[in-house]
Amino acid sequence: MNMSIRPPTQQQGFSLVELMVTLVISLVAIISILSLFQGMTRNSVEVKVGASLDGDVQLGLLTAHKLLQGAGFSSAADAATPGYGTDLLLISKARLDKSGAFHGTPVASKSLGTPVKAGAGWALLWRSGDTLEGLYAPAKGGLLTLTATGGATPLTGSSNNWQTNTALIAPPSVDSANLASTGRVGVTLASSSCQPPGLAAESVNTGKFTVTLAANGYAAGAAQVSTTCLVNF
Repeated sequence: MNMSIRPPTQQQGFSLVELMVTLVISLVAIISILSLFQGMTRNSVEVKVGASLDGDVQLGLLTAHKLLQGAGFSSAADAATPGYGTDLLLISKARLDKSGAFHGTPVASKSLGTPVKAGAGWALLWRSGDTLEGLYAPAKGGLLTLTATGGATPLTGSSNNWQTNTALIAPPSVDSANLASTGRVGVTLASSSCQPPGLAAESVNTGKFTVTLAANGYAAGAAQVSTTCLVNF
């Protein structure tokens, strides 16, 4: 019996160059997918943090509004009508030192109505009977409440010993460029007749000043605004 012997079939595979090219393509694809995932995760976290910061800003403005509504109130029956300069004062470029004194530029009554921009630093101080209170927005951002143990004039004097208390709005503490200015607050103190909502038709409780707070928010990059009529001035 004759048997024919076939020559062995030659096996073919990938060359080293082909393997290296395939490996490089795979690595590029994996890196692209990881970068896309990282970017989506970062954006998602930023949106959640921004929404939380916006909520904090709204709550802080609401608390500041309630505090400002009581500014200048005195329970004394013969209390004199408080006025700007001695009982109410806005300071631009404000800085509070360790001795409890404010440094900055007191805003003249003729300049009221000009906004102090967010991040410029300001303080709004007022006298309510024998109590000294205020709001302070440092240049770094945030909004703090103030109280003082003294009662001397001027309101900026070191003998009044101003102290920061509650942080109504926390200063920015994130490294994202989109969130870096969130929580910085500007203010406008305007000299004008005003009334609280719901009393527009009444002749009583007419205030002489309005305070407008504008806090930088994250959503759409718009500022959140709160306006309060100082009915006790």
